[in-house]
Amino acid sequence: FYCSMTDKRFSWLTGQEYNLRAKAVPHYEQMQEQLARYLALFLAGDEWKLSIYDSCIELWCGTGYTTKKIIENLKYLNNNSTNLYAIDNEDIMLQQAEMNLETVISSWRVCLVKADILHYLQGIWSQSSRSIASAMTINNFDAAYRSKVLQGIYNSLVQWWLFINADKYALEDPQHQASLWWQIEQFQKVAREENNPEFLKE
Repeated sequence: FYCSMTDKRFSWLTGQEYNLRAKAVPHYEQMQEQLARYLALFLAGDEWKLSIYDSCIELWCGTGYTTKKIIENLKYLNNNSTNLYAIDNEDIMLQQAEMNLETVISSWRVCLVKADILHYLQGIWSQSSRSIASAMTINNFDAAYRSKVLQGIYNSLVQWWLFINADKYALEDPQHQASLWWQIEQFQKVAREENNPEFLKE
C-alpha cells in the first residue's frame, strides 16, 4: 500500500486501542527505552555542541509513547535545549499523543505536527535537522515509499547526523514464517485477554 495522508491505517479501533499492540510485541518497552537512551546520549555528545541546530524529528509519533521516552532521557542528561517535532498523519493518534504529552507540549519541548512523513521531509530545509528518530514505523511502508522516505531523511540531516530506527525486520526463511505466526498468536492472546475480537480482526 502507499502510506500517505489519504491512507488512514489507524483511524478506527486499531488507533483507539493502539497501546494493546505493545502487549503483543516482545521487549516493546525495552526497545523504546533503548532508542531514547541512545538518542539522548548522542545529543549530549561533544560534537553536538558544535552544531547550531537543536531540533529532533520523530516520524510517526503515534500515541506519544516514544516521544515521552525521548524527552525523559534528555531531561535525565540535563538537555533542556533540544526541541522535538513529532509527526503523524492520524487525528486519532495525535489526540492521544496530545493528552499523553500535555506537560512537555505546554513547556514547548514538543511540537505535534499533522503531516504525511514524506511531505514533511520534502518541505523542510535541506540539512536542517540534527537527528531523526523512528519506532515501529518504516516497516509499514511499501518499498517505493520507504525508499523516498529514507532519501528524505538523508537529505534533511546535517553533518554529525543521526538517524535511529527501532523497527521490525524480516528474518530469512524459514525463520520469518515461524516468527510471523508466533506474532499472530500473540495478537490472538491479547485479544482473548482483553475480550476484544474486533481488535484482532483489524
